[in-house]
Amino acid sequence: MRDMRDKRVLVITPHPDDAESGAGGTIAKWSSLGADIVLVVCTNGDKAGTIGICKSARADQCGVS
Repeated sequence: MRDMRDKRVLVITPHPDDAESGAGGTIAKWSSLGADIVLVVCTNGDKAGTIGICKSARADQCGVS
């Protein structure tokens, strides 16, 4: 496979584990070939079973309440 050191890959998912479960093999392969991988999870965490913990962590890490 070709060298991907000059490539940037943006992976956008709606849930925290979707990138790994849906495209983990591809992401790992591209990463091993040198691509710069950025994962973006688009969620506010309000559907999690531990809502208070998710909201607190988000506020601490991102300044979002």
